[in-house]
Amino acid sequence: MRRLRGLALTVAMAAACVAQAWATTRAVLILNAGDEPILSLRIGHAAQHAWSADLLGFDQAIEVSSGVEVPIVFDPVTCAYDVQATYEDGSVALKRNVDLCSVRHMKFGR
Repeated sequence: MRRLRGLALTVAMAAACVAQAWATTRAVLILNAGDEPILSLRIGHAAQHAWSADLLGFDQAIEVSSGVEVPIVFDPVTCAYDVQATYEDGSVALKRNVDLCSVRHMKFGR
């Protein structure tokens, strides 16, 4: 039984390492053309309904009429992602099926 658990743990760790090895990081310029600061930015696979952790971090915001380069880690095999920006007033802007394999900048505005 211990051998089986050890083997399962080894396989799981190897799979995690392989997944990380295939991940790509791209710096994307996020422009805020809205009328409120953007407090949160998340990505999710276009085919799923799960969101990443906040890519801006706890203490960063994108002020009105400005932009920030945000490092985005994603799987290059699946380039289509949804990108969600949450404004200071709680409203949400969503861009669907963004090709993170080629995009260099995104503009959010209301």
